[in-house]
Amino acid sequence: MKKYFILPLTAVAFLFTFTACLEVEPDVTFPHVSDFAIRSVTPAQPNVNVEEGEPAVISAVIVERDTIYPILSRVVEWTVRIGEITEVQPAIEMTTEGNNVYTVTIPGLPAGAVVYWRVVVTQEGAGIEESPLRTFTWIELGGELIAAWHYTMDNFPYPRPSQLPATSGNVAGTSLKFYYADGTYAGQADPVRVALRGDDEGRRMVNAEGITAAGWLPTRITGTNQDVGVEESAGWVITLSTTGFENITFSAYQGAGNNGPAFYRVAWRLDATDAWTVIPDFQVTRDQINPQDMLHPTIDNLALPADVNNQAFVQVRVWISNSARRSDGALLVQNGGNSSINNIVFRGEAQ
Repeated sequence: MKKYFILPLTAVAFLFTFTACLEVEPDVTFPHVSDFAIRSVTPAQPNVNVEEGEPAVISAVIVERDTIYPILSRVVEWTVRIGEITEVQPAIEMTTEGNNVYTVTIPGLPAGAVVYWRVVVTQEGAGIEESPLRTFTWIELGGELIAAWHYTMDNFPYPRPSQLPATSGNVAGTSLKFYYADGTYAGQADPVRVALRGDDEGRRMVNAEGITAAGWLPTRITGTNQDVGVEESAGWVITLSTTGFENITFSAYQGAGNNGPAFYRVAWRLDATDAWTVIPDFQVTRDQINPQDMLHPTIDNLALPADVNNQAFVQVRVWISNSARRSDGALLVQNGGNSSINNIVFRGEAQ
């Protein structure tokens, strides 16, 4: 049974207070021309769907400019709407484990709840900086769980295995692997490129070889913003069975470091020797990939074709689809960049 965070939704008086928040938010103008404190905020999308009862995490890279303008507070201001009732909540202080990355966790809410939020930083003598207004919407996910990969510091196997099985659902025969551009599998014998960095990173690959046959991109790539095909690029390969299920959906959290790849696409196949079939009109783009390699939802209940229904063997590939790097989109993916994936979920309806 789901456990929800129950709010004291008695504040009808707050409806008038919050009316302005429901309007279209203008572009935020920071009080400093350059070198402002809030460097980035995640999730970057205007709205992110969250499974009912599950928490939502907000993170921000916040850097103190200098000792002249010390930061006095870093908070998330948030307001909750459930049904016809809207209530402003007390601001939450953001916490950090280092590297100027600060986080806040919004407790799980029932389906239909909406949270409006923004990051607010107060600096002595320099005023207040605010991120754009964004929302979380809690939804009831359709279908039953088929298989999921949720890796944390506690359950990540060590020594690292040659493949990562699913952590819940039908785990039999499941795996998560990373392959280089030349088809080489990055396994246990390749520890430099396989690392766990934190609770939100189940699998992290470092591009130690750059643009070589054993790297992420084919050797034909000579510049930025060049598209890369599924058969010639590095990427993640997920293996599972969908036996007994139809109307399959796929979700995942995708991350990348500053020098990591900015664009990803998705493909599938029903045999390990088949060619990949690309899902059209879908791509994870640079503005969805968060700095600092922190993960957040990037593939959200993507509908897979009927071909993958009720199959004993299905593979889904998330591959690097363009040579641009994440930090600016204008330079080539570089050595030392990394790519991460976690919170992989497949759902479907029982036949």
